Amino acid sequence: MSKKRTDKTMLADKIVYLVRVGTREVDVDAASAEELAIKLAPLAGLELAEITPIAQAIYGRAKRFDFDFWSIRRIGMRRFVADDGARLPGQLPPRKGRKTAPTVEEWGAVELPSDALSNSAS
Repeated sequence: MSKKRTDKTMLADKIVYLVRVGTREVDVDAASAEELAIKLAPLAGLELAEITPIAQAIYGRAKRFDFDFWSIRRIGMRRFVADDGARLPGQLPPRKGRKTAPTVEEWGAVELPSDALSNSAS
């Protein structure tokens, strides 16, 4: 059974952009330039190789870019908030405390009187 992998871009803060193509407006959020390029390619009608340099120039640096048929504007930031109990990659699970030594009752043992031990030894 393989471990379930988590994409680290899902666990990061995301920059939110307003993309305007003609009269249509779409909110796009991205945690990296690569993610932005993947999301912009179908909207702008460009190949991934064409949009990647544009996304790298836009991501995190520019407030607004206007092109012939579309424009993109940074409108905010969406903070990553982990679910309760969720661990980020690299975080160790909480340590389990040491167990206390079992008591005589838990073992089901019976304590013998000290004089019974001395009689059996002789």
